[in-house]
Amino acid sequence: MIAMMTNYQRNRHVVKICLCFTICLVIATFGAQVTSHGKGDWHPHKDLDGAARLANGRNDDDSVRGLANAVSNFPRALPRAPEVMENVIKDRVVRAEIAYRNGAHPGVLERDIVTLFNSVADRLGLPSYAKTSAQQIRVFRMQLALSLPAFMASGMARGNMKVGESIPETMSPLQAAHLIDSLLNQKVINPEYQVEPAEWEKSHLPAAMARIQQMQQLQASRQGGNHSQKAELHAFHRRRDLYNSLLQAGSNLRFVDAMDLVDQSFTILKIGR
Repeated sequence: MIAMMTNYQRNRHVVKICLCFTICLVIATFGAQVTSHGKGDWHPHKDLDGAARLANGRNDDDSVRGLANAVSNFPRALPRAPEVMENVIKDRVVRAEIAYRNGAHPGVLERDIVTLFNSVADRLGLPSYAKTSAQQIRVFRMQLALSLPAFMASGMARGNMKVGESIPETMSPLQAAHLIDSLLNQKVINPEYQVEPAEWEKSHLPAAMARIQQMQQLQASRQGGNHSQKAELHAFHRRRDLYNSLLQAGSNLRFVDAMDLVDQSFTILKIGR
């Protein structure tokens, strides 16, 4: 089938692989489009946390795969890769997740996610604001943990988290997949994350920490819901430039090189075959 593709079709598939996976390990598997669900009563956070509760209670192949599917179906701004590619990658991540839950896999480190983002950004020649930092990963992970307590907070030292305190650096492969996917999504659509890591820590870290405290207070008072604050839509050109850079990088990348990046991404995150 691949041999019969036009150059345009082939480039589109390679772009999807680069965009949705090599930038962030498993985006090819976990890059569902925002418009993929049109039902007004569909709540992705509720579905994802529900799947996590089931998996946390059972830890069997079916429940873990159900959690992987919930991660896969979580809305994203970027397109998905071809189904055959998704299935191969998803199987690999599910195996790693089950091994992690059985104590046979060490998990994914925050620092390795930083390495993955930054090394792939360098290799593909992406703008410097496509990169991340240890501080950004830690704070963003905490925000996700408060939004998805059954899923992303699982394995953290304690429920009443403070930034940089008593939180292990390790997370499960599926937690890492969702964090990477979500952060890339922010890099593409949210001006707050379209700045260099050092500038983000200087200009946006205080506000991010304040939001974490607010979310904690809302949860503690049992008045909290899913609150999201919209960033002002300034610096739109950075969204356009990053997206165009990803497209250009994908168009210039051969299929075999894209697959090599996939393997390198798994290697960086210490996820075996």
